[in-house]
Amino acid sequence: MNTTCIKIIYIILLVCGCLMMAGATYGYLSLRKAINTYQQTTGIIEHIEKKKVRRHRKNRYEYTKRISYHTPQYGQLHTYTKRFIPFKFLNDSITVYYNPLYPREVKIPSAESFIWTFLFLIGGGCFFIGILIMKQH
Repeated sequence: MNTTCIKIIYIILLVCGCLMMAGATYGYLSLRKAINTYQQTTGIIEHIEKKKVRRHRKNRYEYTKRISYHTPQYGQLHTYTKRFIPFKFLNDSITVYYNPLYPREVKIPSAESFIWTFLFLIGGGCFFIGILIMKQH
């Protein structure tokens, strides 16, 4: 490969890695802000629905989880999520943060931190590979 092509590749890897890590950092900061301002409660996964969906000529499975949580002011509330919550099954308890003014506005830190960690690791890998390519040439 010629040197201009290699330069373009490592610049793209460096920029993509920086953008992914910046996005993950922003996600962590927004989660931290929500943890500081929202109320914490314990939610229970009451129901998991597995649905077969055909997308782009492939069969996919969508998992929808119904989580119930108790608020002192509004009583028992439910929320639905399609996010991946690692290692959580039916009747497991999870930490839920809800907005005291809008109790249906919910953050599930285990699911969100998984997403942001994954994005940060992929971005760090792209950045590291870009640095390695830059040092070799």
